Amino acid sequence: MANRTQQVLKETTIYGLGGAGSKFISFLLFPLYSRVFNITDYGAIEVINTFVFLVSILLTSGTDMAQSFFFFEYPQKEERKKTLSTLSIYIFSINILLTMLIWFFSRPISTILLGTDRFAELLRIASLVIPCMALYTFNLNLLRLERQPAKYISITLPFVAFQIIANIVLVLVLHAGLAGIFWTNVFSYLLFTALCFIINRSYWEFSFDLARFKELFRYWSPLFPVGVSAWFLSSADRLFLSSLSTLEATGVYSAGLRIASIVGFLVQAFRTANLPFIFEVAKDADADTIYQKTLSYYLYFITLVAVGISLFAKPLILLLSGAEYLPAVAVIPPLTFVYVLSGVSQIISIGAMISKNTRYVGLITAGSAIIMGVTLILTIPVYQEIGTAYAVLFANLIYNLLLFWNSQKSHPIPYEIKRIVRICALACLAIVVKFVIPAGSLGVEILYSFLILISFMALTPLLSLLTPREIKALQNQIQLFLRNTLGRVKAQK
Repeated sequence: MANRTQQVLKETTIYGLGGAGSKFISFLLFPLYSRVFNITDYGAIEVINTFVFLVSILLTSGTDMAQSFFFFEYPQKEERKKTLSTLSIYIFSINILLTMLIWFFSRPISTILLGTDRFAELLRIASLVIPCMALYTFNLNLLRLERQPAKYISITLPFVAFQIIANIVLVLVLHAGLAGIFWTNVFSYLLFTALCFIINRSYWEFSFDLARFKELFRYWSPLFPVGVSAWFLSSADRLFLSSLSTLEATGVYSAGLRIASIVGFLVQAFRTANLPFIFEVAKDADADTIYQKTLSYYLYFITLVAVGISLFAKPLILLLSGAEYLPAVAVIPPLTFVYVLSGVSQIISIGAMISKNTRYVGLITAGSAIIMGVTLILTIPVYQEIGTAYAVLFANLIYNLLLFWNSQKSHPIPYEIKRIVRICALACLAIVVKFVIPAGSLGVEILYSFLILISFMALTPLLSLLTPREIKALQNQIQLFLRNTLGRVKAQK
């Protein structure tokens, strides 16, 4: 368990700075967009980006799981090359087709999603990134599976830096407007996808193996509705909100989502680092204990971050944008816990994944997506962005409960339910206290929030959210990790 903790800390840091960092770009660019563009235009940016991401996974959802599974299933180099080449050709071809469809139907798509066809040209520009986006992610996953952290971070960190600098140049210096944002995406993914192929060149050959494709397809096809429905659960909120309400409400909601994405950044890093271990330790004697502790420790630490972001929502909004975005404060708490649940769902699905019993996961995800869609339709006309946030949280909670039930039937894991309930109850109490009792001035609110957060941490051993022994053990692991990391940095110098 100690060795695994070190490995997870290491890879969560690497993928947090790298792969998850690319998802953090929206947060990093939020201060720029919120000051250069009005709320309506910011809402349009979010809707277009959300739609493009939807299309990029529309017919490739589940291929990442197939890539991971068959990478270890066929460890021989030639077999891996056959798998990866076949899968990459499929991903590129299908996404080229989808890009062409967006070009032909950009005006009606713009009218449906954004209420006007004036964004059709932006949709066409944005769609050019789809084939490269999919292959960029595919190559990063390969580097992660190969345990190549140095190569991984040598691609992802420059990618993040390039996107930020290019956005600043095109938007602020060259005044390219909204189009500059989407041209930046196209250039960034085109350049860094090419670099990825150069780094991974030993795995590629222009060869499509039909027999291997059928094998891959049989594995990922049951997961296809899972991926699309999971995307729906995490991203369709903005599409519904822009269609059923206004782009201004979408802009406010998206601002809250950007602040909440601080939690999402950490969750994505953890999910990326944790996925290989799920399969690697599955046959170990203490596998169930590892899964049990993973959920408890993950939930405590990520909930602590979510509570902190929720408590300091108002000062964060004022710091990163302006007073016009203050209505977003109300949507930040539920959205932070939507991100928390996205990490929980991976851990509680372990039983189904390792037993290969995924046949009901698609139904569960699709059913939860339908519940969210219906809830959004009912709540958005009345409560707009606030109703959207709580509808998404409700649907994701149902999704996790159903996943837990299904996974426990496949492979029961003795998760620490009582500890989990205590963590969630204390988190809810902290946020309720903050929002129910008025704080007055901004300075008093910041002090008040600090006191609540400190109280949360002080109650940790008293309520056995983490026992004193666990706290000490985790402190030792973190200190060991920092010593090892700093030692390597000094050695390199």
